[in-house]
Amino acid sequence: MTLNSVLERSTELAVAAGFRRKPLDPELAQAEKPLPSGNLSCNAQSWEADAAELRVVSIESPKIQVISCFVYPHSAIALPLYAMELVQLGAKPIVAVIDAVAPAHDPAQAIAQNWLEQAHCVYADLKNADDPPPWFQACRSGLDFFIRPGDQTELRRVGSLHVELLGRYLHAIPDASQRTVAAAHRYEEFSRHYKDHHAANSPGLPLMQKSFGPQWTERFMQQCFFL
Repeated sequence: MTLNSVLERSTELAVAAGFRRKPLDPELAQAEKPLPSGNLSCNAQSWEADAAELRVVSIESPKIQVISCFVYPHSAIALPLYAMELVQLGAKPIVAVIDAVAPAHDPAQAIAQNWLEQAHCVYADLKNADDPPPWFQACRSGLDFFIRPGDQTELRRVGSLHVELLGRYLHAIPDASQRTVAAAHRYEEFSRHYKDHHAANSPGLPLMQKSFGPQWTERFMQQCFFL
């Protein structure tokens, strides 16, 4: 499964689950920058349903390709926040990350734990790397996948795992339980902190700021990724 096919399958699953395409600022949804090595393109999609939002972003040039996907459940819906990112430089895989997180003692924490534990059993060949950056260690669930793929086959394995987990997530939405008012408030605070932490520490910030400018990058991170 190529990175582009991971992107396509993610949006196909969203459509099948009843998600609707949400318009984004055209200046942010699709941007391109000529570079000496070729054009750098950045494309963002936002999909929404009554219970959750799906954000999908691709960054691509002849030298780098990044696919990111986040699912943000509405605060009243007892499901975890889901995150995935695949990165390669040229044809060399660099990192692949999948996680599902929720506040401590939140009803969604057990759901995330169950999904990730089962995934580690089925994909036992995917071994976590021992060099996650400190900013990621500060927000990981502890059952996450943080992989340094050795080749394209391993990267495609992580892409297949993402498609399975995303499909399972979207399938779970209709029967998800409701958070209490207090739990929903705790989740809102947790989600805001998680988004702000990622927006401030994203490894892609230097490339995007250099290519598209600091102001555009800040707007993009806030409106397309971490609203």
